[in-house]
Amino acid sequence: MRTKCGWIVICLALATGVAAADEAQDQPTAASAPTQLGGHVGVAVPLVSVSGGHTTSVSDQLTLAHPIGIGFKVSERWTVDFETIFAQPVHPTGMSTFTIDPGVVYNAGPVAIGMRVKWDIGAESNIGVIPLVNRGLVHFGKATWFVEAAFPTTYTSNAVSYGMVFHSGVGF
Repeated sequence: MRTKCGWIVICLALATGVAAADEAQDQPTAASAPTQLGGHVGVAVPLVSVSGGHTTSVSDQLTLAHPIGIGFKVSERWTVDFETIFAQPVHPTGMSTFTIDPGVVYNAGPVAIGMRVKWDIGAESNIGVIPLVNRGLVHFGKATWFVEAAFPTTYTSNAVSYGMVFHSGVGF
């Protein structure tokens, strides 16, 4: 577990270094806007997950997840995002779950890419990462309807699980 945590720390350090380098290239002027506060709300559906050699699809387990996030835009392209997810199994029913998953998101133009670190609360000791790709579809005022593909990977003491999640919502 110590090695896995080390890799996560290295990934976050690299992301921070890339953000600092990008910030230096942007060369902000005195008229640059200060850090901006934003957020997002949405609905996500895990499409497939693999754990311990067992694959579960949305037809086996339908879960509706409700991501809610607060973001701090620290440069023209970088956002530090603090997200939580409440998930409710619909069919078959089961225990609700709560996940805390802060991360960084880079606006690459037509898409945004990001990396989150995740912890499932109330579950066996765990830690994970969530790479993501996000695309804004419709802009209205200061809000944007978006779609996102997220790929959570979770490490526990006895298993590694992988997944693919579809997420749609409104960012503001």
